[in-house]
Amino acid sequence: MLVFFVLGFLMLPLAVIIAPQVMLLMPTLLVVFGFIQCVVQLAALVLVFMPTSRIWFRPAAQLIA
Repeated sequence: MLVFFVLGFLMLPLAVIIAPQVMLLMPTLLVVFGFIQCVVQLAALVLVFMPTSRIWFRPAAQLIA
């Protein structure tokens, strides 16, 4: 998730620099939703690396029978 986020997040400013006219041709609502999506993905990424969420991804302790 981290790799895909970094690649996608770096492509946004690169696309604006290389082809700003494309951004101007896009509907405003689509641009706004794109930025909202970046913010939500950033929040999800931060939450995944929080100590409390790490417990969720640890393997369950094996029961001794």
